[in-house]
Amino acid sequence: MGAESPLRGGTAAAFFDLDRTLMEGSSAFQFGRAAYRAGLMGRRQLVADAWANIRFRLRGSTDSDTEALRDRISASLEGVRVRDLERLGADVLAGVLPRIYPQMLAVAYEHQDAGRRIYIVTAASQELADLLAYVLRFDGAIGSRFSEVVDGVHTGRPVGQFVYRTGKAVAIAELGVPWWTYRAIDVVDAWMLGRARPIRVFEYGSGASTLWLAGRADEVISIEHHLGSSEVIGPALADLRGR
Repeated sequence: MGAESPLRGGTAAAFFDLDRTLMEGSSAFQFGRAAYRAGLMGRRQLVADAWANIRFRLRGSTDSDTEALRDRISASLEGVRVRDLERLGADVLAGVLPRIYPQMLAVAYEHQDAGRRIYIVTAASQELADLLAYVLRFDGAIGSRFSEVVDGVHTGRPVGQFVYRTGKAVAIAELGVPWWTYRAIDVVDAWMLGRARPIRVFEYGSGASTLWLAGRADEVISIEHHLGSSEVIGPALADLRGR
């Protein structure tokens, strides 16, 4: 039932954060409430998660804070069946859908009608993101993978990308869409297609554009001041070159 993820039919796409962009409040709180009702989470953990979410939004986070949060979420899933989490879908949607901003949904659909694919981007689980994308008729969703699954049960061992901070940039970059205006994408793409090889590119700031350019140029040199970003984009770039 999950919505599509691969980008097809061009490079133009629009991305919408879930919390406080598409919806009012926190999707994590709605998930926690549903998990508590189903007996998958205790009251103490629910309160602790709510407080952590408030602090996260008021103070922001560092890379180490983000990694610690991801590890804690992963560990909390140990022993939980995938099926039991999937069954929370209806209850989670009951809390999320009434909080969707109609104005933002209209903006998303305008992009879609203009021929651009639209995606939900969220630090919430990929399963929740896929479910919302399906219900809202988005073209796809980018969410987090928190825990390894063996025989239908979460092991609690972290796996995959946590779609927050630099992780969000990498997740979007994997779709092959640079963070530029639609006009800029078209102009640069046409310019590069008309150039003789080899094509060499120099850019300030690495990210989704780096991976996009690497798929079209023979050499890309990026200047990046943020160590965390370069540490994430570097391996992603190496993986792209190895394909």
